[in-house]
Amino acid sequence: MQSEKRYGAWAWSTGAIFLVVLMIGAALSSVCSLDNRVKTEAESCICNTTISSLNSKGVWVWGTDVYNAGASNLCAEFAQHGINDVFVLIKGVDGSYRFNLLDAMVENATRYSMRIHAWVICFDDESQGGWVDPNSTSYRNYLKNSIFIPLAQNHTFDGVVLDCIRYPGTANGNTYPITSFCQEVAQIIKFYKPGAMVGAAVMPEMSVNAYYYGQDYAEMAQYLDYLAPMAYTHNYNQQPSWVGTVTQYVKQKATSTNPNCRVWTAIQSLDDNGVYMDATELKSCIDYAISGGAEGVNFFKYPITSTQYGVIDQYSTIPSPAFEIQLYPGWNLISFPHIVFSNLSVQAVFKPVWGKFNIIWTYDALTGNWKIYRPDMPEKDDAHHFVNVTCGNGYWVNISAATPCTLPLYGTYVPNYDIQLRKGWNLIAYPLLTPKKVQDVFANVSVEVIEKFDANSSTKLSVMNASEELMPGCGYWVKAGCEVTLHFEESSGNETALTRVQIIRACVNLSNYIENYSIAPKYVSAGNINLTMPQILYLSSKVIHDIYTGSSNNTYNATLYDYASNPSGETYSSSLTTVQFDDMAYRVYRFMETNGVAPNYANSPVGKIRMWEIIYMNARILRWYYYNNNLPNLAYVKPVPGFKTDANSQYLGATANCQATNASIINLAMQIICTYSNQANNHTMNQNDAMYNAGEAVYIWVRDHKSYAFYYNTQYGAYRGIFEVSSLNCCDHTHCEDALARAVGIPALYRHADCQFSSGVYGHVWGYFYINGKGWIDADAIKKDGYFGYHYPIVTYHATYYELPFIIEW
Repeated sequence: MQSEKRYGAWAWSTGAIFLVVLMIGAALSSVCSLDNRVKTEAESCICNTTISSLNSKGVWVWGTDVYNAGASNLCAEFAQHGINDVFVLIKGVDGSYRFNLLDAMVENATRYSMRIHAWVICFDDESQGGWVDPNSTSYRNYLKNSIFIPLAQNHTFDGVVLDCIRYPGTANGNTYPITSFCQEVAQIIKFYKPGAMVGAAVMPEMSVNAYYYGQDYAEMAQYLDYLAPMAYTHNYNQQPSWVGTVTQYVKQKATSTNPNCRVWTAIQSLDDNGVYMDATELKSCIDYAISGGAEGVNFFKYPITSTQYGVIDQYSTIPSPAFEIQLYPGWNLISFPHIVFSNLSVQAVFKPVWGKFNIIWTYDALTGNWKIYRPDMPEKDDAHHFVNVTCGNGYWVNISAATPCTLPLYGTYVPNYDIQLRKGWNLIAYPLLTPKKVQDVFANVSVEVIEKFDANSSTKLSVMNASEELMPGCGYWVKAGCEVTLHFEESSGNETALTRVQIIRACVNLSNYIENYSIAPKYVSAGNINLTMPQILYLSSKVIHDIYTGSSNNTYNATLYDYASNPSGETYSSSLTTVQFDDMAYRVYRFMETNGVAPNYANSPVGKIRMWEIIYMNARILRWYYYNNNLPNLAYVKPVPGFKTDANSQYLGATANCQATNASIINLAMQIICTYSNQANNHTMNQNDAMYNAGEAVYIWVRDHKSYAFYYNTQYGAYRGIFEVSSLNCCDHTHCEDALARAVGIPALYRHADCQFSSGVYGHVWGYFYINGKGWIDADAIKKDGYFGYHYPIVTYHATYYELPFIIEW
């Protein structure tokens, strides 16, 4: 952190520097209780939520002192005086950067519950000749690609602080380069490290700060967790009361756009002339900063004298818990909100109630094993024992104490978390601090049963209904119908605004859902919004184009759009290059902005692509980006059949001579239902009438495109029968029907009987389709004037088959 007035640079060392921050603030507490339950001592958990501002002490440390003292000794010294936030310079004004000091401090600080932050000098770079234009695209990309992305991908840390993120007094009111860079860096860090903090050191010149330095406190605060105004009284020749004035001004501006943005005021305990601030002045500066609303105070710079430590030690360093769980004698079913613990061991987390419990159980849904922890036995970490806690798990805790006790949880709360549900029973956490209804959390998720703790039940469990709320601190049993990822996220101030990461995660879930069920759902959840398919089409297209063009945009409005009136296409199995799918994404979202409706199709180099296939392709593109941090070189167009059967799904898929999973057959089946059944393409795709129309379309196509030929048993099978041969017997007619029906998600069987024809009684085979809400429907395509549901009169019924057993005879 440089101490510089508007036009004159204050000398400072280019060595590695450490900032340790004192944050003093009051706790904000609220009480969350379990719904509709009598509060008794046998109850599992009454959740007292306490979200606190940071509460620590801090010191700036020059690099030479770090090298001389060593990271271990420095951490020990800081711990002796209650310091718990350390900011490590990884890039100095000389332009060089390295991460080894950060790694060393992280390694040594964990034992003291210190948080380590990476500190980066941004636009003052002597290797570039001094101050760099903050609007320089090449230098901004250099910082992101060489510093921030490798840092976030490869190193452990708790936060990032941006220094010299400004003009050197020559901004002339141009604030956009500074604000946008804050946004871009925050987006990178939060993507890789969702729980990490991002802050910035800012000049203290209040109303003229934006004009000279491009630092608009309110604009920057939108994307940052804290601002650190450098209220250096000696450099500015000011009295301690000025520290309070600066703090109050910055606080008011920052919280006007982001109520959660903290102000950590920097105090010059050792000035550039080597003069130490005396104890009286130091205490006055701290007190004025606190009275101005500071949650933290930074002392610039190390070493700190014993007299100064005497002042610093007067301020409490005991952090308020991020959350508290009330435990009662007997069994409790609990979980942990998404709190970043400095130590995940059972001994560390349960230390406040050590000696008051005798056993903890959890369940591993992946292996189907129960796992146990007993404080009276040697620790083991294996298939049946555990030593560390996990945020996503629920835990049965047996309290042996005769009276209730409180379990405080210390760390940083992160308001989002993903939980992977396995098929079958899962014992999970509710990782948020704000209750949510069951129907909102599990929207579009195949869940059969959700159970909560019930002290009055013999099993200690009761089934939850859709309107009940999941509560922080409580564990839940969830029986899932398939593997799925649950994404939890706190509500934002703007209920229609979504971040890029929220949209990308929604696309991950959407692509997984389509692959599990062969259908696009009616909604997909992002943040606290249930997005319709046209909305996700618009948002995914815009995000893809923004990623491709390198846009820093991170906020998207979930505008409502109408469904396409008549979705149609001509290709359902092909691929597009990155340039091609970006071009299509751009044209799609621009069309929707202009017309307020999703397009029926989009033109592409491989032909017209239907709305549903664009949605599925976009979702898979962003799923790739989520896991690889780049756009794929190719994106494949794959069909979305559009039907989820309510029963008999075991009669989908390929069998002998019925190649229902063949890409060419799927492609043709999609074209058939698009050509013959408009209703199967609109937003009623997953309704029963649309499924009926699609089945009828398959039947009509086979009836009208294939003539009858007499021969015994199977001779060609579905693929050859569909694409190579025009005249088929009843067996091959039915192979074609069943393959096309199954290809679009309609269960299909073979019926076999002796039937009455005009020329006599003969053995006969025909199709049998299952349609939601209507049951099994005959599809006998041999009769040219027949209809969907007709079959020749049965004389002797033989059997119904999933796989036709008749052999091929040539």
